[in-house]
Amino acid sequence: GLSHQEVGAWVAKAWKLPTQIEAIVRFHHQPSECTEATELVSWVHVSDILSRAVSWGSGGDRRIPIVSEQVWKKLGLGINETQKLLKECSTEFAKACVYLEVF
Repeated sequence: GLSHQEVGAWVAKAWKLPTQIEAIVRFHHQPSECTEATELVSWVHVSDILSRAVSWGSGGDRRIPIVSEQVWKKLGLGINETQKLLKECSTEFAKACVYLEVF
């Protein structure tokens, strides 16, 4: 009955990770509920959704959540910035895949 955010936040706390990391893990799907590390949780929120949208990861379903409007505004992301970000991430993802194939 627990979400992966709740379990992840519990693990972060048990491992005595910084409270900001615990907050990011707990609130990356509900960034508007977070009161600390708000910019970092916003970036993780966007990253999670964009990575699912371009099939770089899986949340265990085919659902692609909607990015919080508050996050778009907070980070100042528009279509041009998002396209540039995806292009840069695609390049870095390709580099990482080559590196990981070595192992």
